[in-house]
Amino acid sequence: MADTITLTPTLTLVVAGQHQSHETIEDIWSAIAQHVRATRAPSVVPVLDGAQRVRSWRVALDGTRSKIGNADTAMDAFAIQLSPWKITVPTNQGAVTREVSTLEVARAQAQEAATAGDTEIILQIVGTDEDTAETITPEPPKAEDSATEPSEATDDADEDDLLADLADEDSENGPTPQQHRTRRRILIGGGALSLVLVASLGLAGWSVVASPDPAPQPTQTASPSDTSTAAVQNSDAVAPEGFSGTPQWSVVGATDQSSSLSWAGKHVGAVSGTGLNIVDAKTGQLQKTITLPHAPEQGPIPLADPDTEGGLLMATKNSVMTWSPVRGFESTNISTKDRLIMRGPVAFTVPQTDDVRPKTVKLVTTNGLVTYKTPGSSASPIVPIREGGFLWASGSNGGSLVTAGKDGRVRHSTRLIGPNKNMTISRWIGATEKHAAVIWTSKNPTSGSTENVLVVHDAKTGKVVNTQPLGMAGTTSNLRVVPSLDRNIWLAGNTPVNLEAGKIESKLSALSESDAQVRAVPGGWVGTNNEGRSVFLPLDGKPVSSPAEKETLLGAPEPGELIVDHRGTIAAFTSAPTNQGDQK
Repeated sequence: MADTITLTPTLTLVVAGQHQSHETIEDIWSAIAQHVRATRAPSVVPVLDGAQRVRSWRVALDGTRSKIGNADTAMDAFAIQLSPWKITVPTNQGAVTREVSTLEVARAQAQEAATAGDTEIILQIVGTDEDTAETITPEPPKAEDSATEPSEATDDADEDDLLADLADEDSENGPTPQQHRTRRRILIGGGALSLVLVASLGLAGWSVVASPDPAPQPTQTASPSDTSTAAVQNSDAVAPEGFSGTPQWSVVGATDQSSSLSWAGKHVGAVSGTGLNIVDAKTGQLQKTITLPHAPEQGPIPLADPDTEGGLLMATKNSVMTWSPVRGFESTNISTKDRLIMRGPVAFTVPQTDDVRPKTVKLVTTNGLVTYKTPGSSASPIVPIREGGFLWASGSNGGSLVTAGKDGRVRHSTRLIGPNKNMTISRWIGATEKHAAVIWTSKNPTSGSTENVLVVHDAKTGKVVNTQPLGMAGTTSNLRVVPSLDRNIWLAGNTPVNLEAGKIESKLSALSESDAQVRAVPGGWVGTNNEGRSVFLPLDGKPVSSPAEKETLLGAPEPGELIVDHRGTIAAFTSAPTNQGDQK
């Protein structure tokens, strides 16, 4: 007996660029008919699924509708958008419902499920302008359709905060619309389905809108036939202020995906369920689809690597998964006795029982874990450096910056000299081979009040280079610290500390000092502004806020560029040209 999968649309009426949600298709037809009668002008209404026009209707003066060919029509004042869809699958425990990006994606996933389970599936489409039911029959899998990189699966871990900071304390404390005519392709990524129906819903499916004459797709990616050319449509993604309204390219993915630029900014990784899609950040071309051994609990996020241009990191409680253009996909188990620590683009594990001053740390690379030994019992790990070295914050001599090799042998040790004799280090911020930043604290013996000072030290001499009083605010131990991808600038709360230049920069007013979600991305950081929207904080320039609540800013691969993810639609924007009259 065939199983029935039900698809229902998210109905949106697009009127002059404005999106109006409707409960039923009858409501949409009623609104269009009223407009036609009021204007005494018949209307052509395209029906869209993602970026593709699937059919068109002509609405006459009396409100009657007739289907017409797409090739003979042009865009009019109205359009009906069907995507994203709700897909409902029956199971023994009851129906399971989730979103899927487009109808073609749903068909492809149903086809994979039917083939994997050797069963017929009825795909029932309801609530649209043209309801249908079709039977999906199993097909023999084709070798060239394989888009997976097998990896031994392990049980999913319980949820855990893998990105909590390790305590570092030493004391107890563009183009024209004509150029944007696009060719639309459907690119499906999938692999073996652990559950015939439900698991197939977790695979990532993509509708790609890219520049003309796209590069040939790799054989690892399966692509159902789709010879149609979509009419030019505006991307769902909205250009932030200061950027051109038309994206360079856009990619329609899963509405529940998590996405990130790679460390080098050359690729975008997007994860939905156990599907990882890799997209070229310059062209928008889908380069690869990988089926992960388990769904990540964290990531994807940029990952630095000592020997390559880095890549992406995804993690569960018991494993780390990486992808890089050099080494591809890797999955490495984490011991149950260890936990994962993130410092911007750097990840390493420490023992659960001795995480502040561990005997060893295991650095996550795109080629597995690399072990570094501690240079002493009072040392806490900061970050790795060139030539197999690691920087450590030591409690010896009141506070020292230690450089050691993988074997723990000390290459260099510098005692940090405090601003005055009555101060002690209450918090390490970060370090490079040039400078170190810490917070020094003193207590007034009379009033009992505490004074904190942010200090930058020379890494070779330990002398004070720059200071900034922090006043008598409370504890600094919960201050969020995130280094930039090159680890030259460390963001302490909302204060950038430039450890390349040895300078404390002005506070970033666009970012809340207590924002726990701020993360390093190509070109700067991404956090949340006071309105709760995504904000991009460039290393050098004006902050950029998201124009839409559900649009996340992913970073800038190059100056003047910005990549966003708007509820599953990833798009690349470029800076808007400055009018000559606006220049001073």
